[in-house]
Amino acid sequence: MRLRPVLINVCVLASTLLLCLLAIEAWLRVSDSSWERQRRLYAEGRASLHYLHAAAGYDYLAPQQVGRHRTACTDTRPVSVDHEGFRGASRRADSAIVILGDSFAEGLHVPDGLTLADRLEAVLGEPVLNAGVSGYATSHALIAWRERLRPKQPRLVILALYLGNDISGNSCKLSRTDPPCGEIKQGKASLSMERLPPPGAAAMARQDASATPRSGPSILPQLRHLFRKHLALYALGHDVRLILQGLTTSSMDPRWGMYRRTVDADWAEAWAVTEYLLARLKEETRAAGATLVLLSIPEFLALAPDPSRLVRFGSGSRFPEDFEAALPSQRLMNIAANLDIPALDLLPVFTGYRDRHRLPPPYFSFSCDGHWNPLGHAIAAEALANFVVRHGLVDAPSPASSNLMDVAPRSLLGEVAYAQIYSSGIYRPETNSTGNR
Repeated sequence: MRLRPVLINVCVLASTLLLCLLAIEAWLRVSDSSWERQRRLYAEGRASLHYLHAAAGYDYLAPQQVGRHRTACTDTRPVSVDHEGFRGASRRADSAIVILGDSFAEGLHVPDGLTLADRLEAVLGEPVLNAGVSGYATSHALIAWRERLRPKQPRLVILALYLGNDISGNSCKLSRTDPPCGEIKQGKASLSMERLPPPGAAAMARQDASATPRSGPSILPQLRHLFRKHLALYALGHDVRLILQGLTTSSMDPRWGMYRRTVDADWAEAWAVTEYLLARLKEETRAAGATLVLLSIPEFLALAPDPSRLVRFGSGSRFPEDFEAALPSQRLMNIAANLDIPALDLLPVFTGYRDRHRLPPPYFSFSCDGHWNPLGHAIAAEALANFVVRHGLVDAPSPASSNLMDVAPRSLLGEVAYAQIYSSGIYRPETNSTGNR
């Protein structure tokens, strides 16, 4: 008899909890929260561009596409690809200037006409070829130079190196991208087409070989897929888990080793491999009659006033005590100086503009994505244009050159785009006047 009241209480508690969760789910959807946008994006799929894989070991955009790129806070169109597989609506066969790099150079988050290459072309008055491809590290850029760009005989090759993952992506030990990657063997750096297995992988393989084969895929991934597709609460729970993990964890994600004054062996190798790859790229571009310029791109973390919050609550990792936001930029600039490569560090450029105009978060990015918004592309392009002109790497400064550092972000973006980006809305280029300047 005593069991019945207990069961009733359990049922009431479970029903109340279920109703509360349903109410939260309904509120997340009605309010069009960022978590609901994530759910909707996952359920509907993000229409984007297609890529092809070359036998030489690099990916490139499938030719002649016109697409749309969506994230939880962007809905960008048109994003086009020319008939050779380069980002941009029109062919630039006579381009003497090319930009190599990853998704920051490729610029899928902004429409045609507003990418780094487009902005640079507008300022310099010369055609600029956008050879950026999402996922590229310096190792991929080197192969792409050999296979795709060297035959075009450009005179200026700009490598846009994103510090957020390109240094780690260059190392076979730290890489999260597809090969090629670099490694150190017997004290010498080399390029490999195979990623090194993670520590313990050999032992795991031996154990798996002797284990009983599974009857089918685990149900957990299927459940996660189902929840992510149908519940905004799933995305909210993910963020809450990271916050709780950041409050309690004592472990540190290895990726933050890039910002530490104390460099461990894996990161020391990654920096050595990066120097090797940059040296090779410089040698090969120079042999082809071109000049290599390095553009250092900081990640959003380096611009934040309190990086510890992003590390702890954004990734659920312990924050390193010897963290210095400017260290990766400084190390890369030192490498460029050792190799005598002209290099522009965007960190002081961005922080200078941010402070001058009191630019609010997400600064040069989006509220849900660290890639550049149109302001980031515009400021980076003008700084780069001024840099190459100042170093005599182009014939003459363009009469179209201006000083965007003095232009307020609202004026540069337009009121609608500014509100969409800095009020946690959805950036939709077709609804605003972005790009008028």
